[in-house]
Amino acid sequence: MFYLLICLFVYVITMRLKEQRSNLLHLYKIVYLFYLQIRLFICLHFVIINLFTIFEIMKIYTYNLTVKALDIDALNHVNNVIYLQWINDISILHWNSLSNESINKKYIWVASRHEIDYIKPAFLGEKITINTWIETLEGVKSIRKVEILRNNVLLAKSKTTWVLLDAKTQRLARIPTEILDIFNS
Repeated sequence: MFYLLICLFVYVITMRLKEQRSNLLHLYKIVYLFYLQIRLFICLHFVIINLFTIFEIMKIYTYNLTVKALDIDALNHVNNVIYLQWINDISILHWNSLSNESINKKYIWVASRHEIDYIKPAFLGEKITINTWIETLEGVKSIRKVEILRNNVLLAKSKTTWVLLDAKTQRLARIPTEILDIFNS
């Protein structure tokens, strides 16, 4: 907005000094063009900031496994419940790789919502790669994304909402700085 006012001021002064084009329509067009430039600048600014935030938070943790006979259901592919187990397992592995005993004594994470999209089936003996990252940390909630892949082909993806609890009281706990620092380091 400040930029728009400065540009308008400079334009009006220039118009008066040169005594040219006092046409209001022309002035309107110039002001509108400046307005569009400002909107574009603001949009680009937010896009760039959000991209930096996404890439900063999105530190991917990867785990590899092979589909076992116990993972297969009556349809001869991995049972949907196994995908949920893999999502839970990689979440715990990721947290344990970042956390320490002191924090684990004070806090626990509990899944409050799972959204899973099953895209393609996995079969016995296939090599599976599971990627996870934290999308957001806010208040008492953490949004975790998981992708399950076979040879870089997406088989399933999930978005899980985790809530932080105080380990002693089992009540919701706001995510403290010590945990935020773990994910931002």
